[in-house]
Amino acid sequence: RYGMIVAEVKMRRPKALAPTLWRTCRVLMNEERLRLFKTVIEHPDEMNVSQIARCLEIPQPHATNGLRALQARGLLGVRRERFSVFYNLTADRSLPEATSLQHAFIDLFNSPNLESDWIGRMMVVLKAFTHFNRLAMIRRLALGPATKRDLEKASGVVVKSLGHHLRYLRLAGLLESRGDAGTESTYALCEPTNPIAKELVRQVLCGSQDYFNNAKGTEENLRLLGSSSGAMWAEVCGIGERRKKSVFIQRGECGK
Repeated sequence: RYGMIVAEVKMRRPKALAPTLWRTCRVLMNEERLRLFKTVIEHPDEMNVSQIARCLEIPQPHATNGLRALQARGLLGVRRERFSVFYNLTADRSLPEATSLQHAFIDLFNSPNLESDWIGRMMVVLKAFTHFNRLAMIRRLALGPATKRDLEKASGVVVKSLGHHLRYLRLAGLLESRGDAGTESTYALCEPTNPIAKELVRQVLCGSQDYFNNAKGTEENLRLLGSSSGAMWAEVCGIGERRKKSVFIQRGECGK
């Protein structure tokens, strides 16, 4: 009996790597992992785990765990040579979203204008993308200003719980509220200024459905985005002529 169970386990094939955007952002929203990612980017040839650990002056097991987490999201490549494990910038080609995000971080870390408190700012930006309901809200806001009821319908989050989601989007510089005293406030999507936020919004608007959100409660949002009359606020997609600060593109143009 036990022999059959062992044989069955051995025959099982590992599932293909299929990370979602919000889970990838949860992995990145860690100071030590961000520093590990930056170190590998600054040494593009490749480094083994012990070299990276010495460079950051952290225990090797910490470096091992952090690098494994980044590699599992498709952001790093790995090569094993006897008892050494080397990490490099060979992103998983089956995950174009991971490659694009990696390139955005490479541009950020190689920028001469990188802020001294970049880690703190990055934690705020990433937090906005660590929940699938917030991604659904971004997609709804891409259609135009929305009330809390509109966002509730699009994300499946009850109005009472919207406050903290809206707060994280606002702190990341993605949200502005409009409305006079005594009237219901409406919320609008802002153009991101942070390069990582800009890439993440691009992926939310232009990425595959499975990648940006695999949760329930967004059927209305998907219906609107899938309609022939639906238009996206998507200058962040980098598509079309830059005529205004906000460019509306018809559904289906993303990724062309």
